[in-house]
Amino acid sequence: MGLSVALAVFCALALAGAALSVLTFWYAKSSAGAALRRVAALEEEVQAELREARAQVDMLATEVRDIEVPPAIAAVPAMPRPGLNLTKRAQVLRMHRHGEEPQGIATALELPLAEVELLLKVHRIIISNI
Repeated sequence: MGLSVALAVFCALALAGAALSVLTFWYAKSSAGAALRRVAALEEEVQAELREARAQVDMLATEVRDIEVPPAIAAVPAMPRPGLNLTKRAQVLRMHRHGEEPQGIATALELPLAEVELLLKVHRIIISNI
């Protein structure tokens, strides 16, 4: 009888272990299913927010395209350029020494012709006084 009791206890423990394993497996499967449902719900929420953000971006892009530049701003003249700097002066004199005409110098350096002619005239006066 001692052997049959030990066998019965062993079988009961094995059956309890199997039941516990099945219960653990069922709980893990249930938890995984719940996690997947939460992830799907969050993904749907993120997709909805993304669709809303895209709609807002499209709306803003349309508004930006529809904005017209006011005529008062478009008609503002360019800011006057600062006076002739030493680098430009040196370039004018060097080009003149190489035989360039004042018109060509003015065009090449993007300077007004009168400014180039005045610089050359002042340079001739200075040279003649030396």
